[in-house]
Amino acid sequence: MLKRLAHLGVNVTVLAISIVVFVAAFLFLQMVGAAGTPPPVTLLAAARNLDIGDVLAQADLAEITAYKDASTSLYFTADQSAGVVGGIVTLPVKAGQPLLKSAVISSANGTSRLAAALADYPAGSLFPLSLDAANVAAPELSSFLPGDLVGITVVFANRPQNSLEENAAYNFQAASAPTPTPSPQEAALQAQEERSQPPMSKDLFPGGVRVIAVQGLPETIVSDTKTTSAQDAYLAPSNYAAARQVLVLLVPRDSREVLSLALSQADLIVVSLLTRGEEANSPGFTYWDFEDWFKHDRLEAIQSAVAASATPTPTPTQRP
Repeated sequence: MLKRLAHLGVNVTVLAISIVVFVAAFLFLQMVGAAGTPPPVTLLAAARNLDIGDVLAQADLAEITAYKDASTSLYFTADQSAGVVGGIVTLPVKAGQPLLKSAVISSANGTSRLAAALADYPAGSLFPLSLDAANVAAPELSSFLPGDLVGITVVFANRPQNSLEENAAYNFQAASAPTPTPSPQEAALQAQEERSQPPMSKDLFPGGVRVIAVQGLPETIVSDTKTTSAQDAYLAPSNYAAARQVLVLLVPRDSREVLSLALSQADLIVVSLLTRGEEANSPGFTYWDFEDWFKHDRLEAIQSAVAASATPTPTPTQRP
């Protein structure tokens, strides 16, 4: 009996020592992990989806906790909320995302809501593109959101004619001047120039331009009574009918004249939603390019059909 108690005492002692060692190791690892973890920092985040031009109120701000690193200095911290309220959003921000310092500009300098978008784009201009124009084809206004990337394609069906005096002077000079024999390279360039005539189309901004604001959407009016139901919300048709449908685009400053001329003279302007832009400029497309494309594909189809009909069909082997 004594031997059993002595043996049991040894086992209890070993178990107790094991528990103590485990707890000590666990606490040591916890201390090492805590020593290597960066300190937490509380950042300001968007409580809702924010669009360019929105004026921030306290209800638009939320707080999130993150670990401090080299990038946290780019965001507003919770103790800076007083300076953020009243600021103007210059970049779209999703709900829950921390607020970049570059995404908010102070309104103390008198900057307007839309002009705040130019804070980070000094070489840009805010251009109003009216979707109500007869020569503009675009998706419904509700399809656009601030921050969307759009492309603008201009189509000219005819070229404006010069005055009679200019045509006469041009014809006289062309008739009196001798015509030298062009080199093969010059002849190829001349042929290409002659085919670069309307009808033609051209992408003005291959890289796309950003939508800064969407103006003319119907407003949802909701009753102020506490018994408001979902059926009480309605669209105001009178306000919607009177509002102009306009996309405010961020375009390069040196493109305002080109876009203005296109809106005035083009037979058709197509506004397209893009997922990404292209780096290279578009060479454009003319009716003559379409004709060459048509002839090429048609010739390939005819040649394939002729080749298929000329191939002999194998006859089945007859048994003796």
